[in-house]
Amino acid sequence: MEHFLFELTVAVLALVALAANVIMLWRIFAVLRALTRTAEATRQRIEPILQETQDLLRETREALSVVLARTQASVNALTTAAEEITDMAREQAIEVRALGRDSVLAARNQVERLDELVARAVARVDYTVATIQKQVLEPVHELHCLRVAVRRALQVLFARKRRDIDQVYQEEELFI
Repeated sequence: MEHFLFELTVAVLALVALAANVIMLWRIFAVLRALTRTAEATRQRIEPILQETQDLLRETREALSVVLARTQASVNALTTAAEEITDMAREQAIEVRALGRDSVLAARNQVERLDELVARAVARVDYTVATIQKQVLEPVHELHCLRVAVRRALQVLFARKRRDIDQVYQEEELFI
């Protein structure tokens, strides 16, 4: 009986551990979803900035053309400033693209980790179910069979109406 209680306790603990794993997977999935939303929101915020930067570059070049026509001396200074602005815009665009790429790679890595985690959890669930069936359900079935056998034996022993010995011999003779 103690062994049965121990096996039942182990099975319950295994089920609790499995439930904890499922809850942990659910939380990881929620975090990944939030990370994906954050990456999408960042991308949406960055696209207008890139567009504004491109528009700003376009406007700067037009302004430089007008200024170049007016004064040659100011053109050299403005050209230098425009080149610096262009370089900064390129660097920012490169950084923004790198940030987007890094966000996508991080999200991809998290999804792969989640996939591996889910695969391991499914394997653990399969193993747990097989273990429960083997170590809990089979002994329970054996106990049930033993209980049925004892009950039948007691019914036979304590039956109210017993047959006469002559009747039993007659039935045996007919059978033979």
